[in-house]
Order: sequence, then C-alpha cells, then structure tokens
Amino acid sequence: MKVDIEPVFNASRDTSSWHQTGSVGEARFLFAPLMFSVFSGSLMSFCDCLFLSHYSLTSPKAVAAVNSFYLLFQLGISRIKAGMQICLGQVMESPD
Repeated sequence: MKVDIEPVFNASRDTSSWHQTGSVGEARFLFAPLMFSVFSGSLMSFCDCLFLSHYSLTSPKAVAAVNSFYLLFQLGISRIKAGMQICLGQVMESPD
C-alpha cells in the first residue's frame, strides 16, 4: 500500500536543534517541554489542593482521586499516540 505523505523534515539532515547530535545540550533541548509539562501539572495539583483546603477538608481528597483518574486517561492516550507514531514512521520509511 503506497501512502503519499510529504515528510515535514529531511530525515538525512537533523535540524531539530543547533546542538551536536547526542550531546547533553541536545538532550536538555529535547526534554525541556516534557519537564515543563510535568512541573506545571504538579503545580496545578498543588494549587488545587491548597485552594480547596480552604473550602473543606474533604475536597483535597476528591481532587487527589480525580487527578489519579486523569493521569490514567492521559497515559492511555499517550500510549496510543506513541503506537501511531511508530506505525507512521514505518509507513513513511518503507520503500514500497
């Protein structure tokens, strides 16, 4: 099955960052968005518990339970996305 998809970037030349390939600087450049998302999620959970604890003492327990269900949903979606990336990469690299 032939799929005509234009690649977004040239795979022979890595232009994703200005750092040397495989260096610590490139790893920091690539992991910065991931770390910001983790820190913002932690800050959001902390602020939820802090603000809701002024309302009642059982509210932070409810927020903790909802956050764990949200995390399970988010991890499930990210697994599907990772699988789709692998399949799309294999389709784009196939010579047929």
